[in-house]
Amino acid sequence: MLGPARFLELFGMLDVPAYLGELVWNDDLVARVWRGELPGVTFEGIVGKAGGGHDLVMAKAKTEAWVRRILERYGEDEGRKLVELRADSAAAVRERLED
Repeated sequence: MLGPARFLELFGMLDVPAYLGELVWNDDLVARVWRGELPGVTFEGIVGKAGGGHDLVMAKAKTEAWVRRILERYGEDEGRKLVELRADSAAAVRERLED
């Protein structure tokens, strides 16, 4: 897996989502993404990366609009499987980053 800097070095010239900078992954960030309030967020959401190589940690935060569209298109049961609405909190991501 590629870390953020190496990814941009190799693929930054392609049509990829904008690099939003180094952000602190916390409940406030996830809530802002959910509401679509973070400048530069795509319709789907964001992917956060830290580290590199075998120590790379990745997390996703989806927008409410994207989740609603998936649930509408595929129905409640199948839609929930697709968007993986699990109770993975920002605290769990922070824990993994601290290891």
